[in-house]
Amino acid sequence: MSVFSYLKLPIPDGEEETMRQDMDALTVTAREAPGYIWAEVLRPISGEASYVIASEWESLDNLRAWEHSPQHQPVVDSYKGIKERKRYMPLA
Repeated sequence: MSVFSYLKLPIPDGEEETMRQDMDALTVTAREAPGYIWAEVLRPISGEASYVIASEWESLDNLRAWEHSPQHQPVVDSYKGIKERKRYMPLA
């Protein structure tokens, strides 16, 4: 059973370009991770300054392994002060 992940990240003031580059880089490296099916990074158009990252993985174990991988963890650590909303949902 695959797992859908939804993450909403507010953009820190003055960090728009850095965050865009980080999200683009993570999307590219995620494609090489075991269990990756697809991902989409939705950028803000106007008004709300948040990114929405949606992805699907073969299993929750694959997703969690990616979240703690050497490619992902340094980027996550650089945004530790951000209050994020994360959801996981099994897909039948």
